[in-house]
Order: sequence, then structure tokens, then C-alpha cells
Amino acid sequence: MPQSIIRFSFLCALAILSTVSAIGQDTTAVVGPGGLERVLRGKWSLVQGTFKNPSDSAQEILAVVIPVGNHGLQYSRRVIVPANSVRTCRWPLMIPDHQSKSFDFEYLVFENSDGSGPVQRLRNEQVSRSFSVVNPESRGQLNVGYRGLLMSGEEDPQELKKADAMADAFRTAANNELMAISFRAEDLSGYPESLECLDQLMVTSRTLHQFPEACDAVRVWAQRGGRVWLCLDQTGIATVQALLGDTLPISKIDETSSNSMTLDLSADASPILYPQKQIVREFAEPARLVRVIAEQGHVHWSIDGWPAVIEVPFGRGTVIVTTVSLEVFADLEDKPQVSLCAKQIVDRLFASSKKQAPIGDEDLSAAAAAFIGYEIPSRLFAAVLMFGFVAGVAIVGIVLVRKQASESLLWVVPVLALVCALPAVWSGSRSRSVAPPTAIQQRVSAIVTGQSTLSADGIASVFYPDSRRLEVRMDDFSLMTPIDVASESLPRRMVWTDQGQSHWQNLEQAAGIRNYRVRSLKRLQQPGRLTATINEHGFVGRFESNEASQPSDMILAGTATERMAVRANSDGSFQATSEDLLAPSEFVTGTLLTDVQKQRSAVYEELFMTNALETAYPDRLTLLSWTDSNQQSLQIGDESTRQAGSTLRMQEVTLQAPPIGAELLIPPALLPYRVVMDERGGLSGVYSNPSRKWLGRESALVTLLKFDVPDVCEPFEATAGTVTIRINAGSRPVSISVGTYDSPVLLQKLDSPAGLYELPLSAEHLGSIKATGVVYLRLDVGKTIAGDATEESVERDDGWKVERLMMSLNGVRTE
Repeated sequence: MPQSIIRFSFLCALAILSTVSAIGQDTTAVVGPGGLERVLRGKWSLVQGTFKNPSDSAQEILAVVIPVGNHGLQYSRRVIVPANSVRTCRWPLMIPDHQSKSFDFEYLVFENSDGSGPVQRLRNEQVSRSFSVVNPESRGQLNVGYRGLLMSGEEDPQELKKADAMADAFRTAANNELMAISFRAEDLSGYPESLECLDQLMVTSRTLHQFPEACDAVRVWAQRGGRVWLCLDQTGIATVQALLGDTLPISKIDETSSNSMTLDLSADASPILYPQKQIVREFAEPARLVRVIAEQGHVHWSIDGWPAVIEVPFGRGTVIVTTVSLEVFADLEDKPQVSLCAKQIVDRLFASSKKQAPIGDEDLSAAAAAFIGYEIPSRLFAAVLMFGFVAGVAIVGIVLVRKQASESLLWVVPVLALVCALPAVWSGSRSRSVAPPTAIQQRVSAIVTGQSTLSADGIASVFYPDSRRLEVRMDDFSLMTPIDVASESLPRRMVWTDQGQSHWQNLEQAAGIRNYRVRSLKRLQQPGRLTATINEHGFVGRFESNEASQPSDMILAGTATERMAVRANSDGSFQATSEDLLAPSEFVTGTLLTDVQKQRSAVYEELFMTNALETAYPDRLTLLSWTDSNQQSLQIGDESTRQAGSTLRMQEVTLQAPPIGAELLIPPALLPYRVVMDERGGLSGVYSNPSRKWLGRESALVTLLKFDVPDVCEPFEATAGTVTIRINAGSRPVSISVGTYDSPVLLQKLDSPAGLYELPLSAEHLGSIKATGVVYLRLDVGKTIAGDATEESVERDDGWKVERLMMSLNGVRTE
């Protein structure tokens, strides 16, 4: 072989070896789907990057993920990889909201951590990835989510098979597709966004409590509307306690098993929805029962007095804890058959959820935008100028009169006016012709009693008088994304770093107001608590929290038609008496409402009065209040940007039993009523139970209403009460009776009533409450009374309508 060829071959081999060595010494990255590796359009998900650094020094690199069709939005991770090590990281990204059965993205890896250097690629590297999507559209319903099974991997294979079959049977019963995914706690991270592809989550893992970040993600996901089923017989008590904490204080007594179990329905269950009060289940093999004591939560079914199905409201979501083997809820042989004792689980967890955010983006942004405006001088400043001018004229006038030079007032008064006007001119010159740069954050937080990590999500409205690049810094896993991105194409990059911190690069803010969606977490040093009860004045309670902000503009609302304003005290206590009842269109009280109160009233009005809701809000007794927002986790703009905002807190109220023998006043807001069938089997349509609204009618009608005394007041001995009704039923006889279901006692007869009537109740009307805990009101509206018609008579309106009806009760709680 000629030497030239040998020399050439040697140089080529050396070049190849040099290339391989160079590639091997560089930090490399491979990016793909992370978390559960499933997505829904328009939702958050996770990506995962594996970074390898074979060098002898730490390297900092930037990996950028570019979803296809995401209008220039990029999601990146800046990571420091120690020497001679491999590091794996996850970070969120928003999936584009467009019809597609696959979601693709590309990724870039930059040698320089600021993204300014060349792109680093391996030879033949594939930089396009896809998320796995199965049937993203189900029976015409968009964004039908998956059913998740969170396991430990240590379960009996037969038990896991049983859990899958059970969950599939429940999905089928709820008319949803069998879209399922199983995963472990190791697949989760501190980002609750990893669970957004799920509709419900079934937990059987006994080791979940060993993964604090995974527990945190499940809790926050549930607060934002997630639905969780905890199979306590599988998970053990440690996992349930780790997830729910003080939200459901629960203690395990022992475990038992039996071939036969009798399940008893709770006494307050609807006889229409649940006609069978007791169910007996027989098994070939013994079924397990974990006997527990649960201090809170609603027990739907029990076995020998021990809870079997416990429902726990969890923010906007729901958690159900079951203490028995899965075979109790369905026959899994051949074709699975769901038992009647599982109906609540199907309805609460597996039925298609129509729950939306209680306050829409438009309403929050409108409330936020109202705070953006000119800086108006304070009332004190105006008062000082006005009284200063008056005082100056008076003093100078007295001096000139004493000197007998009162004619000098002709030029002194204009001079004084000019002097007093100079501060006003100076203050006005400080204000520019437009509003100052402002960032207003309006958030909504569904408070979960006993939890120290709370989600607070909403809208940030940002105003700048001119276009500029917006600085945004986010901590503690906060997120902020533009709402309207379809018109933009310039790359904007969210950069994540360690410890849940991130910031935006190249986020352009156009002149004017622009809205962004925000997500944040609020960490409390200790779980906040709310205690409330009923006394002789009405509703009283106390906040037990270490928060510095004082709640204001509080409202107590529940399943009753009435709402009450709640007055907060500086020591954390609050109260609401019969004088604090709000008019139907009233939400905030005060002699002269401030601009802030007016905006809060508009948010309340949208929350309670919207006609788009098929079911009235709320469905549980809830205390709503406003607090100043904590802006530390999300900073928008530079130091010259005015930061402000507030958070609407929604917290469910669990009443504590008042002392036995104490005088009580149960206000109308705590006495809900609903239409029930009368003795003839008729159900009046003049009042809608779901929307809690009275409807107008033109025909004669009998309406039977059932009022429920709060459970914590029972047994309740009523001594007096009042029925208040506002009705317009011209030319009609109206009879109102109160008492038992079969034989209510006549309270009042009204002829052609029009207006507000307050009718006192006696012991004769209220005698049945102690035994039953309920009282019935019968409203009998008769036919129109015929009158003499004349040529001058105008056309008569034969319609009638109840504008308002409520009841209050006085009495004592007895033994």
C-alpha cells in the first residue's frame, strides 16, 4: 500500500476519533414528554429533559421546547449539570388549543445558558417529539380526560386488576370513554400541572406518603377541581392522612372481614335519588372493612355504624374515601354491574363535570381594569386646600378689618386663592396625561380548611402607556401566560430554573391594557381554621390564621335563597345578625361605597346572579371574603410599576353544635328550603330548586316548601319565628299555612296581596320541629277574583309572582 494512502487513512481515522471525543465531552440533552405523558388540548402538561455532562466541570445549559402551532410561545429549562453526572428535570408547557390527535414539539439545546450561542446537536439526533393522545374527543365532548390510577407497584396484581375493572365500570356507567393511565408517585413532581390530563384519580398506593412533592401536586390539583378516590383498604391510613391532613381528621381502629355486609344510607339522602335505604352484599370470599373514626366529612354509607363512603369537599374538587373492598361497589364477574351503594361515587367522581371557574376571566379582568386609572389626590389633600383657603380668608379679613383696611380684600382674596391653587396645580402636573404603569392581580382561592398550601388563580391586568418589553419574575411554581396569543408570532420564552422559579424573555407588552392568566400557590406557616356556630344573635365565628391581611366585604351564602353580610373584627372573630340580611341585589354594605367595594360588588353579582348557571352557587354553606393579594410570588414590571390586587377567598363553613339550652336565632340564610311533593303527588313548578329562583305564573297553584333546621341545632325546640314574604298576586286570594307535612296550620289569609308581609309564627306552627327537624310551608294561590269590567278599565295582569320568601326561628337546642 502506498505511503500516501496510509498517511491519508491515518489522518481520517484521527479526525473521526477527534470528532467522537468532542461529542463525548460536550454536555448533551434528550427532551421528551414528562410526567404522565398524556395531554389535553388547551391544558398544561410536563416535558422532561435528561442532561449528561461527562466533563470535569459543572456545565449550565438551556433546553428550549417549541410546541407546534403555539404562536411563538416557548418553554425552556436552564439547568446546571454537575461534573461527570446525569441530571433529569421536568418543567411545564401549555398544549396548543387546536384540533389534533397528536401534539408535536421540537427542542433546542444551547451551549450558552442565555440562549445566545450555537445550537448543540448530536449527529443524526431527532429533535421532534410527540405526546401520546388516545381519543381526544369522546362522543362529541371535547377534552374528555383520562382516568388515573396512582399505585405503588407493590399491590397484589389481582387487586390492581380489580381496581382497573371497577374504575372502567364506573366510567361506563357515567357514559365516558375508557381512557385510562396507571402511574406511580415517582412519575409526579411538584408541578400539579402534570395531572391536568385526568378527570379523576384513583389512589391505591401505600407509599405515596413517602413522596411529599407528589402529595403536594395531588392536593393542589384537587383544589383546582380534581376528583380523587382514596381506597383506604389499599392505601393504608398513612397515605390518607398525608393527603388530607386536618381536612379529614381520621383514625384507624382495626380491620375486619366478612362474607356479608349490610350498608346503611345516610338519613339526609334524597328519597327520590336513593330510594333504597339499605343494601346487603354477599361475597364468596371475605371482603375487608377498615373501621375508622372520621371527625369531619359526609358519610354516605355506613356498615354497622362505621363509615364506608366518606365525601370530603376539597376546594373546587372532591375527595371520596372508601374503607371497604372494591367488590362491595360492583359485581365484577362477567359483565360488571355497579351496585346502588356506588351511585354517589359515580355521580361525584366519574360523571362528566360541568364545573367551571366560579368567576370568569372577563369578570376578573373587568374588575382589575377598573383599578387602572389616574392617580386621584386623596380627600384629605382636597380638604386641607379647601379649609386652608377659608381659614386664610377669615384670618386676613379679621386683620384687615381691625386695621380699617377692608377694601384690601378685593386683591387679597384672589391672591389667597392663587396661593391655595398652587399645590393643586403642582399635584396635577405630577400626573401624566395617562395612567401610570400598573399591574393589578385579581385572584380566586378556594380555601381548604386544614391545608397549608392553597392555590390562588386568576387574572393579571397590566397597563403601560407605551409598548415595551415586560419583565416578569415568578417564584414558588407560579405561572403567568398571555391570554390572546393568536395575533403574535415573535418568540417569547418562559425560562424555568431550580426551586420552582421562572421568568419571561421577550414578552412584549403593547400600549394599553393586556390580560394574563396567573396561577400561584400560597404557603401558610400553619393551616388556617374557621370555627363557626349559631347563638342568640345569629351566626358567629372566628378565623384562626397567621395571615396579616384582614378579610373584608364578607358574605355568608349557602343553599338558602338569602345571603348575609358578615362583619369582621380585628381579633379574628366575625358575626352576622338578622340585621345583616342582604337584599337580593345587594352584595356589599356601607354608607358610601368605595371604588374598590363597587368592583367587588360587581364580581359578587356575576357570581350569584348570572342566568347562565343551571345550578345556583354555592351548593354548600360558604363564607366569602376579600383580602389583599400577596404579590411576592409573581412580580410584574420594574420598580416603577404600581402593584396592587386582591384575592376572593371561598371557604366552606362547617357549623359546630351550640351549647344545649342556649337561646338560638337561626337566620334565613341558615334555613334553606326546597319544593317537595304535596299529599296529592304534585310538585309545584313555581320555584326552581336547582337555580333557587321564583318564577311567575298565571294559573292557581299550591306550593309545598320544606325548611330544614341545621343539623347542629337538633333537637331544636322552636319558641317563635317569622315568615317574611314579598308577593304580587293582584285580585287573587292567597293562603299561607305552616306546620307538619300532612296538616299545616293556617298562618294568614291575604286578599290581593302586593308588597312585603311579616307574619309571626307561634308554638302551634312550630311544634313538630323538635321531633323532625323540619317545618313545612304551604302557599295556596287561588284563581283571580272576577270584577266588573268597564270601557275605561285597562287590561288586567293576571300573573302572580313571589319576589322573596324566608323564615327565621328562635328557640333552644335540647338534649
